[in-house]
Amino acid sequence: MIISVPHMVSKEDRVRQSSSNLYGNDPQTFRSDYTPWKPGIPQLLLVEQPVPASTVLPHYHSQDQFQIFLDGGGRLGRQEIKPISIHYTNRYTGYGPIVAGEQGVSYYVLRPEYDTLVTGQYLHVPGMREKLKSQKTNRKAVTINEVALRSSEELLEIKGWHCDRVIDCVADPLDEGLFADVLCMGPHAEYRVSHPNLGGGQMIVLLKGSVCCSGEHYSGRSAMALTADESPVSLKTEDSGAQILVLQYPKRPKKDPLSLG
Repeated sequence: MIISVPHMVSKEDRVRQSSSNLYGNDPQTFRSDYTPWKPGIPQLLLVEQPVPASTVLPHYHSQDQFQIFLDGGGRLGRQEIKPISIHYTNRYTGYGPIVAGEQGVSYYVLRPEYDTLVTGQYLHVPGMREKLKSQKTNRKAVTINEVALRSSEELLEIKGWHCDRVIDCVADPLDEGLFADVLCMGPHAEYRVSHPNLGGGQMIVLLKGSVCCSGEHYSGRSAMALTADESPVSLKTEDSGAQILVLQYPKRPKKDPLSLG
């Protein structure tokens, strides 16, 4: 399955997330969904926290996930977050709080498929910490802060392409295949992405410039999700070059005892 999302911007029908019974507070967040919430379908969404000091309390999900912090800033746990930051968590790994800074904060949430816990399990709820501890899984959280966004002039000067691996778990067999790459391509360059079946599927997020892939044109902030059973894709730039995140989830067994949450 390949899912294309040509415009990953705030949607008119975005959802106001405000239930204090569910979240433990009013996080003052808005959620734009780009894919349906159905099992087996990659999940892509945008969360906006426009109000300074608004807080998403610590919680966890049933799926591995990347979060890409794009605008504004704030704090994730004890760590300051500045765009562009990449945050990765394994399923059943607690993280947070996410606290918006003076300019608010917004971020993509990317999962290989629908989260069976829907909005996550919040650790302030009685029994949730104990439930999390009972899950036999490899807990992992990685934050890469301040990935530099290249200017249009810098992209034009690149000959071919270069790729920086900022998250790599080669030495960890429990998370085989997990990586995050920052790919910068000059004009009229081509890059073939590794096979998605080496991990648990991929997300390709365009940060700047434009690129063609599988007959589709991507520009601005856009993305492509590939499930692990898809063939590898090639990215081709035109006149402007491009800066892209290539994100791969770890390989998980098909019959996963943790998949039902």
